[in-house]
Amino acid sequence: MSNTYTWNINSKLFYPKANGLTDVVHTIIYSYTAESDITGSDTTNLTSSVYGSQNIAFPSASNFTPFNEVSDELVVNWLTGSLDIGELNSVLDTKINMLTGSGVNTQD
Repeated sequence: MSNTYTWNINSKLFYPKANGLTDVVHTIIYSYTAESDITGSDTTNLTSSVYGSQNIAFPSASNFTPFNEVSDELVVNWLTGSLDIGELNSVLDTKINMLTGSGVNTQD
């Protein structure tokens, strides 16, 4: 079994003004999904997701990224630097392993 992991950035929450800066991202709302190469009874690949939010440290003027330049790629870099990705992968792998015996395709 091999799983592929993908991020979805659902929302970037920001303060209109903070620390003398404008539109400062402070929280990321995300989902992280594993898709297995094993298919369920409906012939789609088994998937499982976790959803969460992560607070972002306030930037200084020297490391501030303007909101309109905050790409999903940058946000994923922030997330992978602050979350335990190995643990997230393990949780998703376990959830998919539990599904393989049931033949049910469920996204939690």
